[in-house]
Amino acid sequence: MRYMTKEWYETMQKTDLHLGLHASVYAKTYSEAYYRKLCARKEKEWLELQKQVAEFDVEDFIQRIFGDGVQAEHVDGTPMSAEELETARRFQEEMIENLRADRNNRPPFDEEKEKKEFRNMQRAKIRRLQSVLPDEILREVADIRVLALDVSSPEVKKAIRQFCKTNMKAVQRAYSDYEKAFAASFGDSVPDFVDQMKLHDTRVISCRKVGKDLVIRIDNGGMTNLTGFRLKNCVVLKKETALRGTTFLYQEFYKVDGRYEIHFLMCRDRPNGWEPFDFIVSADDVILQR
Repeated sequence: MRYMTKEWYETMQKTDLHLGLHASVYAKTYSEAYYRKLCARKEKEWLELQKQVAEFDVEDFIQRIFGDGVQAEHVDGTPMSAEELETARRFQEEMIENLRADRNNRPPFDEEKEKKEFRNMQRAKIRRLQSVLPDEILREVADIRVLALDVSSPEVKKAIRQFCKTNMKAVQRAYSDYEKAFAASFGDSVPDFVDQMKLHDTRVISCRKVGKDLVIRIDNGGMTNLTGFRLKNCVVLKKETALRGTTFLYQEFYKVDGRYEIHFLMCRDRPNGWEPFDFIVSADDVILQR
């Protein structure tokens, strides 16, 4: 990747640390009593939420949302075609099926299990904060456990908000630079497959060579209805790991010497989270599969 690099992706993970963060003067100094009181309240909120999720009435929700069936009109009042109506019906049926499957696979509420999950989340949050916040901010944190419960001193909240704002500007600047490079590369001749390759969060099922082509099959659980794509006369320029089981994040498209050069930023699961990596190819064409 030239713009949406691994470093860019890591910066993007540091743009939302201020969201949901509350300021309190009690967080200015270390207090075991304050931490225990805050932790007990946050744990109680977590348990109440998980109980609501476990006891959620799916059938009532389905009736309230889908009880009247598919509406035969668009939002602007124009009628749907027969094909659009059938697509909408299939989509609704799939959603209902997924809701019922989720309910059937959902275990009953277990308070002790949820308490353990709450503690695990807090430990993970502490590790993340320690790894992503700069030292000058961490030095001002009186108790990292309190910060992991989304409470900080007003001064720390302001510093974290500014830190995230700076990171967001860097992320947006890189994407803006890519858009300029993309326009310079393609002009008005953007191939159809570019806009249709919405691969974010889709997982690779298989990747295999077929003659000179590379065929990649994906699940379509992300933002696309694609089941895969075929890279014609493909040359792999960079491949840092086997693709099966990895996940697409972002991609960049270029036209180089009459061929399409595609840069994929992907990730693989690791014990400490997602690890991004590059996958770069050059191909004569891209054939999408649905």
